[in-house]
Amino acid sequence: MALARIALRLCAWAERWAPLRFHGTTMAPAGLLSAKLLVAYFLIGEWDLAGQVFLPLWTGLNHIPLSAETLRFVAWWSFHGFAALLIFNRVPRLASCVTGFLLVWGLVASRLEYSNSRLCFGLFLLLLGLGAGSKRTPEILRIQFVLIYGGAALNKLLDPAWRNGVALDFYCDRVLELAHWRWITQVVPVPLLGWLVIAIEAVLAIGFLRKQWVGRTIWLGLVFHVGMLVFTLGELSWMFLYVVATGYLAVAPGLVRAPLDVPSSTAGRRDSWRRVTATPHLYVGIAAIFWVAKYLKWHVLTEY
Repeated sequence: MALARIALRLCAWAERWAPLRFHGTTMAPAGLLSAKLLVAYFLIGEWDLAGQVFLPLWTGLNHIPLSAETLRFVAWWSFHGFAALLIFNRVPRLASCVTGFLLVWGLVASRLEYSNSRLCFGLFLLLLGLGAGSKRTPEILRIQFVLIYGGAALNKLLDPAWRNGVALDFYCDRVLELAHWRWITQVVPVPLLGWLVIAIEAVLAIGFLRKQWVGRTIWLGLVFHVGMLVFTLGELSWMFLYVVATGYLAVAPGLVRAPLDVPSSTAGRRDSWRRVTATPHLYVGIAAIFWVAKYLKWHVLTEY
């Protein structure tokens, strides 16, 4: 009997600290899963949170009475400490907010490190932490997607270089140097391709405005981003595809279902082990995402 009680207690402890547990915390299950995937991307890579060169976007940071090495040391250890808390389900909302803030701090502290993809990583983690614990999490991220796609579409629409195709032609031909670009422009007019990008981004922004359209909008977004990746032969952009797909996971209606969204209080202690080992297909899927991200990070990832 004593051994049985010890085994049950160990199962209960393993359930509370299991990295692949997403229910029974202060965060919504889908939000916690999304936050762990975002943090895992940086845990398996090597990105200097404070940048190799301390060159802040805001000059007021130059007056901080700490050396760049000290700031880098504090940021690195703080990020990994709170990332571990998030992975093991300890204060997940606070951990998500702190890790998101540190990612944004890394961009502000070194303008050489800035990229839209990394900014999305930090903002998504901040929003997941601030809006977690209720149904507000999908709503906050849904609004964020409206701002991302709406801002991108409006920015291109107001730019004459995008409307007449000059910007797209220069980027594909001179910057990315796509070998197949000239063949494509002989078949499809360049201005039409520019307007196609604007139209898709506008449709995505409109699609995220209504809850009823989110499911179909997510599929369109995945096709759009994967299509860009294939079209640019992997140049644009693995990192943004990862962060967007992870964000989609948090706003997808009903994608994360029971037993992930079943509170642990609904079952007795004897069911602890069953809950720890539930949904193995999901665990395998998450592990596959981790390893794919690691492969992309070290071998073929081009960050923008």
